[in-house]
Amino acid sequence: NANCRSCDRGNSDFDVRHNLTTSVIWMVPVGKGHQLLSATPAWVNTLVGGWQLSGIGLARTGLPLNVTISRSASALPDGINSSQRPNVVPGQSLYPANQSPTLFLNPYAFTTPANGTWGNAGRNILRAPGIWQADTSLEKRFPVSERVAVSFRADVFNLFNRAQLGNPSVKWTDPTKGTTFGQITTPYTTSALGTGTPRQMQFMLRVSF
Repeated sequence: NANCRSCDRGNSDFDVRHNLTTSVIWMVPVGKGHQLLSATPAWVNTLVGGWQLSGIGLARTGLPLNVTISRSASALPDGINSSQRPNVVPGQSLYPANQSPTLFLNPYAFTTPANGTWGNAGRNILRAPGIWQADTSLEKRFPVSERVAVSFRADVFNLFNRAQLGNPSVKWTDPTKGTTFGQITTPYTTSALGTGTPRQMQFMLRVSF
């Protein structure tokens, strides 16, 4: 409704309401000077001592979702039918009792407004799936001489291989006539790198001199 800008008041499209990031570094207590295997020969200590385990964990809530509906210009009082929203059905939950990728939003929570009226659903009243993942790495430096060392590192991203879901469809249509509203058909990201990918592993071998 171009004459009611306050009706579009809502969460911004990029509002991440809750965000938690943690990191930890642990020197594995094995080898010379540590609790475990402290009296091992030098060559054994070279293999098992000095390992460093680290990890990063993140968890954040999903971004807002704006439910829209297709309406003819003649159905609106001012004829402006872009970015129109449906009505909210009183008493219906916006989310189904058992959320899944095939039904993340409740299509029966909305209905088509009467001709000559605007929908009463607010802007960005829903939320996309949140995301959480843990990344970890194991690293050790092997001294070769006083000036040369070899470092080995193994990284695992999305350690638990959690399925990171993308946004559901927010184009509402009458569920009694078949609808894809609320279905998630894409992952969080299609990039080969970064947050939200399936589990990935990489290995590094570096010579320092």
